[in-house]
Amino acid sequence: MESPKTILIVDDDKGIVDLFKNVLEPDGYAIKTAYNGIDALEIINTSHIDVVLSDIHMPGLSGVELLKAVKSRYKGLPIIMISGMATAITRDKVVKMGSLMFMEKPVSFELLRKTVKDAISGELQKQIAKRILVVDDHEPTRNMLNEVLTSANYVAVLAGNGREALEKIKNAEKPFDYAMIDIHMPEMNGIEFIGACKNVCPATLPIIMTGEADTDEIKEAYKQGGFTLIKKPFDIPTLLFCVAQLQYESDSLKEETVKKEAFRKLPFYKKLYINLRDNVIFAPSSSKVKRFIRTAGIVIVFAAIGLALIATAISFEKWINQGHSQIESVIDKVVGYLERDEQRELQKIKEFSNWLDFH
Repeated sequence: MESPKTILIVDDDKGIVDLFKNVLEPDGYAIKTAYNGIDALEIINTSHIDVVLSDIHMPGLSGVELLKAVKSRYKGLPIIMISGMATAITRDKVVKMGSLMFMEKPVSFELLRKTVKDAISGELQKQIAKRILVVDDHEPTRNMLNEVLTSANYVAVLAGNGREALEKIKNAEKPFDYAMIDIHMPEMNGIEFIGACKNVCPATLPIIMTGEADTDEIKEAYKQGGFTLIKKPFDIPTLLFCVAQLQYESDSLKEETVKKEAFRKLPFYKKLYINLRDNVIFAPSSSKVKRFIRTAGIVIVFAAIGLALIATAISFEKWINQGHSQIESVIDKVVGYLERDEQRELQKIKEFSNWLDFH
């Protein structure tokens, strides 16, 4: 049997350590804990660790110093940095130093579990397979995004406007996973591009980037098919976090799509049962009205089932009674036939007896 993967949680806040431990332990991981960088480094040097979750601000040896020490000795060990007080400069620094990902406190538990799972499986490290099309008419922004995404193991392709980006999508050997699009651009703006992109390559998820667009423009971008919004100016860790969050949400969306397609192919009676189970019998109720409706629905359903069973029983009883009547009728006919035959035989015997007496 394969031994469980080991996660090292490093934070000077015992409450955070215990919280993360309670979130990850049910997934089958072996958990080791440390409350400062010095103890964490000692554990890493003496134990096999699969993933490190580390806070940044700690006494003794900080998370940044721990990251530097670990990467100098164990380059392949995945380290995920977590903090609620880090500055943009610090977050940028840890990403460039080799942190697999930076996560902002408070952390989504589902995102934490997925990030750890992907770090262990190698999916987080293989994000090079994720292709991102960057569409912005501002060259310094394009170059900055290219550098950031490339350093985070994404493949970035650059375009200066929507028309150029659309040509790159049409000529690409395989679809882009995401397209990061500015709204205000010449020739073809971001809103027009999003609409055209959804027609040409629906698999590419559009990420809207803007610092100037008004509410109506943002609404229109979403209406055309925009998946999420990142506001300018953005710092590097926030950008990478948003892309990682987008990947999690898009994976969830794909799973939901697969479930819906599987449900669509079910026979009618199975769909009816599932809808009844999920939307009536076991549906969560948030108000008295909903509880009443659910209860009434359950009563009606079971009453209908009861009436159907009673009707079936009555029909069965009628069928049995009718069968008995038919059987009794047949028996009466048979008895009648036997009696007539008996009378005939007796008559013949009597006639034969009279004939003998006469002769």
